[in-house]
Amino acid sequence: MEYKQGLATYEGHVIVDQGTRHLTADTLIIHRNTLGKIDKMTAYGKPAVFKTLPKPDNQWVNGHSLIIYFYPIDHNLELLHQAYLTQSGNSFTGDKITYNTLTEIINSPDSETGQSLMVLQPPEPKTNSNLKINTPSHALSSSNLSSPNLSSQNSESTND
Repeated sequence: MEYKQGLATYEGHVIVDQGTRHLTADTLIIHRNTLGKIDKMTAYGKPAVFKTLPKPDNQWVNGHSLIIYFYPIDHNLELLHQAYLTQSGNSFTGDKITYNTLTEIINSPDSETGQSLMVLQPPEPKTNSNLKINTPSHALSSSNLSSPNLSSQNSESTND
């Protein structure tokens, strides 16, 4: 470890866990700022893998790429080269994908080497078992619930 430069390099099957954030890589370089806080983590792998649970009631966000940059102070994650990310059933593929672990915003811009692909699932219909319909009481009277009148007001009688 290179403490004076604020760098630490780990090699082999590297696993980093912090709360609900998980990172695995072949090589990990940790950069610390002058206050000793981690300001950047660079993960290399075939692939490097990132997983997080943003909120207890959310689904896991899973991603992998050949290089992952994680900026914990800014809550930003960059997946580079053969990048793939899933969030709530939606998937994103491209050369570069950015994800903010705080806002949960994903960006997958076109790149010089290709385009991005996003597969978005339709939102699930919201059901409300407590749905109440306010209907005036006269609209539900028994006379209004009878069979509809199919006769015409303007019809002429053939019985003279």
